[in-house]
Amino acid sequence: HFYLRFTRSIFWELEDMIPFSNHPIYRCLWGWMGAPEVSLLKLFQGPVIRQNAVNAHVVQESIVPIAKVAEGMEKFDEWFGVYPLLLFCIRIHHRGKHSGFLSPEKQHLKKGKSWGIWVDLGAYGVPRPVKQGKSSWSPKDNIRDMEHWTREHNGWQATYTDLFCTKREFRQMFNHTLYDAQRIKYNAVDAFPEVYDKVKPEKGIVDLSDVVAAEQAADESRKNQ
Repeated sequence: HFYLRFTRSIFWELEDMIPFSNHPIYRCLWGWMGAPEVSLLKLFQGPVIRQNAVNAHVVQESIVPIAKVAEGMEKFDEWFGVYPLLLFCIRIHHRGKHSGFLSPEKQHLKKGKSWGIWVDLGAYGVPRPVKQGKSSWSPKDNIRDMEHWTREHNGWQATYTDLFCTKREFRQMFNHTLYDAQRIKYNAVDAFPEVYDKVKPEKGIVDLSDVVAAEQAADESRKNQ
């Protein structure tokens, strides 16, 4: 029950997803059933509803070293302006060549230990500019800024959220060394898609063609030097 204490209300988002969920009649007759499955709700979201949800709603998590929490909270207010924020600590271990996607840099480890403390910052809800009726909030710009800041500080983005990064940026954030070695070892390269292909934004949700083009142009420039 402790680990799933947020599940029944989908953190604090149930009222955004079902506006009448806090009504006494709903709570009395159907509240005991708990929240609907998020996967079931998404199943009935068509492309237009999905696009509108991305433009007016945020579900994001950034896992950063504990020394960056204060800065992260300021940044989350700047990017999203959603409250309350979720904060909880995570112990991340450095396992050498056996480290997987989450490979902490040594400067963030506790002195004399093989682990360090990271903090999960989570924002769930309607961004402040959207609530204020402004049309200036850009999910692409703000989420990409969050992703860049997270990568820059040896952090990781939760992969169930909306990822607006390119495949190259995803690989910069998550250490694929062990993952790639195992895919080769078990002949899975052509058998199964990579993780990025499973979590990248659906077609029509965000246009990253300009970012990919910039990456390719930078590659060509380096080749010609």
